[in-house]
Amino acid sequence: MPNIDPTGQIATISDGVYINSNAGYGVAGTVWPIGTPEFPVSNLANAQTIAVARRQRKLYLTGDFTLVAGLSNYIIIGNSEISIDPIASVRTYIDFNGQAIAYCIFKNCVIDDVAGGGSPNETEFDNCYINQINNPAKCVMKKCRVDAITNPAGTTRLFDCFSGTACAISMLGAAVSVDIYGFKGFMNLSNNNAAGQVDITGNGLSLTIAASCTAGTINIYGDVEITDNSAGTTVKNYTTGRGSKSKGLLAAGLTGTVTLATVTGPIRVDHMGFLVTTDIPAGANTLKFRFTPTGGVATDLCDVTDTASASAQQLFEVDGVKATALVKTTDLGIRAAGQALHMPIELGSGVVTAVFSVGPPATGAGTLFMRYTPISMAAVVA
Repeated sequence: MPNIDPTGQIATISDGVYINSNAGYGVAGTVWPIGTPEFPVSNLANAQTIAVARRQRKLYLTGDFTLVAGLSNYIIIGNSEISIDPIASVRTYIDFNGQAIAYCIFKNCVIDDVAGGGSPNETEFDNCYINQINNPAKCVMKKCRVDAITNPAGTTRLFDCFSGTACAISMLGAAVSVDIYGFKGFMNLSNNNAAGQVDITGNGLSLTIAASCTAGTINIYGDVEITDNSAGTTVKNYTTGRGSKSKGLLAAGLTGTVTLATVTGPIRVDHMGFLVTTDIPAGANTLKFRFTPTGGVATDLCDVTDTASASAQQLFEVDGVKATALVKTTDLGIRAAGQALHMPIELGSGVVTAVFSVGPPATGAGTLFMRYTPISMAAVVA
């Protein structure tokens, strides 16, 4: 048989182009055998030229890379495990550098976008460490460590991902959908202030919803502990785990009737109260909590207690016995065993409010809070 491969290229070339940016490992250029496992190319620009010439779509990367142009229709395979701190000498670190990415698949890479403004479109990330990603549109992340996502567009989906210290997702007002399945760890969700929808199924997740969430809908399922500081977003808690609802008030808000939560019951309320965060001046201004059941008459959950001259970190808590005044803790920021409460209380459907007796003080601030557990799967607190 005649030798149809006198150069040996067919036997040597793998299914992709190999790139190593570490000094002394990669070689610049585009002529064979550069780009093979034995002779990796040193940079992405040469690698793309080689890939086009050899009709290959896989790029095998080792080292640190900063994109200077967009990437489209490539499978990028790194060698970084999604550990807390990938080892710099053997990792695959890619800084998108604000470049456009489309129709790619990234595997085993550390992903960053230091410059911001990048916009991965219809791109998949498998087993990656997402340090920061901006403007993902119709992207999928599978089994990734996710630290920060900003301004997701289209429908972005996360499957079986987890956080480091905490995953920060900022919606930036986009009226889009984000679907999150099986997330573990800690997550802070902010800026959901348009008519978008976020669906979150947790698998051991502590979720904090920021006060910047003022519109749209957040549906929560699975094993999730919720701290809800939202101010207008419809938060539907379909979990069987505990949740919390809070509302920060500046001095101008310490007056009249203030809605803390709208309940679709039944729920069990373990704690309810008010934490002073900025000293309240003298001048009588009593506080009590009230529940108005759907179709029913408002009922006080406690008697009044004066908040005048309360210092920062002063706690006021509902005792659980309706006729008992709101409990003012003896020590700032502490409720010890000597001030035992008679909680929990159980609520059906209705509205929880705080009622201040007079106009707002000149200064002061505080946070209304409620800690609860759904009793049925249909229970929702918004």
